[in-house]
Amino acid sequence: MYRSCKRFCRAEECFRQAIISYRDVIGKDQTEKAQTWKLLGDCYNDSEQRNEAEQCYNEALKIFRAQNGAEGVRIALTHLNRGKNYKQMRMRQYKKEEACYDDAYAVCANAAANSDFLNILDGLGAGFAEIELYEKAKHCFNLALTMCKNIAKGAASLKEATILSQLGCMFRDMGNTEKATRKLNESLDILKLVDPGNQLIEKIEQELNGLAIYNLVTNGQLSIVPGSISSAATGGN
Repeated sequence: MYRSCKRFCRAEECFRQAIISYRDVIGKDQTEKAQTWKLLGDCYNDSEQRNEAEQCYNEALKIFRAQNGAEGVRIALTHLNRGKNYKQMRMRQYKKEEACYDDAYAVCANAAANSDFLNILDGLGAGFAEIELYEKAKHCFNLALTMCKNIAKGAASLKEATILSQLGCMFRDMGNTEKATRKLNESLDILKLVDPGNQLIEKIEQELNGLAIYNLVTNGQLSIVPGSISSAATGGN
């Protein structure tokens, strides 16, 4: 509650008191202790205390790993958030950020489809794409799409549409306008089916219009001069 209200000092105090209360416990309660370390790390991350966040995430991972893989979702999420912490450091730690995302993906790669792993994979795809590791991002997004289909039993879903739109934007950034257009159109078709009032529709349509103009200019079918756009085919008439 305190963290959501941005009362970080009070939240940190509560999490540390909880950790102390777990000091002498064993068994199942150790998992809750690890989760508290992870939440404390998130709190430090939110309040831009990067080194403290890193220490907390490491403490959480030590305990989670000792649970014989039973806490896969929490492990993957801790790796993801740890990567985001490196992203926000004043001197961004790209290699460490990538390593955290790799560790999170390794947990997700063979996991059973569920919404928690799906959301983590979505976040990993966005994280890899931002640091221009496009192949890794593509693996994450594609695995997320497979999970979407399994969870929804093949039916189209809003989550599938948002992942496709991210893939489209990634291909745009890579300069692959053909794949970008295809993925954005797939996303648009799903959105119009499952959520026709979604604001993302307008954004995707703008992206598609921009890609269409770019392709025309690139192919010499359209020229742009200050104050006007003219068609090469018509000479601007």
